[in-house]
Amino acid sequence: MASAEHRIRLLPQLTSLNQIVFDLFRLYQPAFAVKRLGTGLDLDPELPPTWADLPQLKLGLGNLLSNAVKHTRHGGLIVCRTAVDGDWLRLTLGDNGPGVSAELASALFAPWHDGAAAPHRGRSALGLHMSRAIIAAHGGEIGLDTSHDTGAWFVVRLPAIAVENARLVEELERANRHQSELLATLSYELRTPLQVILGYTDLVLEGAFGALNAEQTDTMRRIDRSARELVDLVNSAIDLRCVGAERMPIELSDPRLPELLRRFCQLTTEVLACDFTHLFLCQRSAGGYAVLAGHGDAPEEWEWVRSLCVPALNVARLLAGRDREEPAVVAEPQQWLPGRTAPRYAAGRCLVMAVQRNGETLGILVAGNRHGSRDFSPDQARLAQGIADLAAMALENARLVDELERTKQLRKEFAASMSHESRIPLNVIIGYADLLLDGEFGPLTVEQSGVLQRVRSSSLDLLDAINRNLDLSDDSNG
Repeated sequence: MASAEHRIRLLPQLTSLNQIVFDLFRLYQPAFAVKRLGTGLDLDPELPPTWADLPQLKLGLGNLLSNAVKHTRHGGLIVCRTAVDGDWLRLTLGDNGPGVSAELASALFAPWHDGAAAPHRGRSALGLHMSRAIIAAHGGEIGLDTSHDTGAWFVVRLPAIAVENARLVEELERANRHQSELLATLSYELRTPLQVILGYTDLVLEGAFGALNAEQTDTMRRIDRSARELVDLVNSAIDLRCVGAERMPIELSDPRLPELLRRFCQLTTEVLACDFTHLFLCQRSAGGYAVLAGHGDAPEEWEWVRSLCVPALNVARLLAGRDREEPAVVAEPQQWLPGRTAPRYAAGRCLVMAVQRNGETLGILVAGNRHGSRDFSPDQARLAQGIADLAAMALENARLVDELERTKQLRKEFAASMSHESRIPLNVIIGYADLLLDGEFGPLTVEQSGVLQRVRSSSLDLLDAINRNLDLSDDSNG
């Protein structure tokens, strides 16, 4: 009979773990009433959603709750807690039943065990082994907490990658929104006094307020040139070049990423019972897909696998003919690997899953065997594709982290550059205006003095706007 993992079909979506617990406890109310069981829920109200197949996760957790009801004495207690545990969402389900012996705990999740005191093969697919398979298919973990004196306390952990991605997207949007607001503010607060300066400068040079001598005319032209330089600087800086930039290629700056992806490869190898799994990541500089993580290779073989690079065209051709209902592809290595490397890679067919986010192929997850040929069932393909989707979320997480850091760095550079470069022509304008007002280049009429006072005042307004918006932006949002 096929193993439990082979029958799992994952259709993941953003799911509330707390809501699943509520639904299960409501479903089991009649069973609680029959045995007069007390219940206690300690659910984190701030628990974010996770990426999961709702019916499957309900089945996996429901098996745990059923096991607790079965083994808890009349009048006993069943409790459930949820919490965020670093990069994981943690669910603890416990009872005050007879507990589990150390000998039994070591084989509790074996395929032949359903949580009873003795093995019972007939219901293995409905027991704890199925729960473990479902949790594992979601990239999670399940174990038994043996620190309690009584009862069985199961701890389930699900990856919070989707949660972290949602937070990063929100923070990235907030950073871009802040920058957009900053640029909009600068556009108004810098351009308005600049228009005043340019307008009055043009009028003075045209003689609207009386004739100027040669030195005064030359000084006013320098003020005019500096003002126009400042206009050009503002126009080019407020071009929003760093907002809405194209998606960044994935970088591996997050030190946790390689180990996390290796675990996905290990999980795929285990649930498919194959020899190896490799994750190929798109490398734009190489024009293909290179191996990022893997499981099931001897050290010397791993060194060779890491040198592989699959041409992007080969991957595109392989994935082009996929069925929407069966996204994974079963293919011979010769169909996608360069000719001379294919014979050494695997002797039989491989299962190839696309690792995609938002329509972009980030990589491929490949599972296979080195000796002999075997088929992969549609259920296995769906299971493996679910793992590939989790890997895609981890890669997207890395991209979001890097893009957020890039946005912050660009904002810092923008603020520093704009603050420095705008002050140079601005100081020229203020300096020459002061010299003219002090009579250094000859006397001015009352109208000319009044106009230059307005030019100087507008220049100081510009300086104040730069100090308020650029210096504070860099300090408070870096």
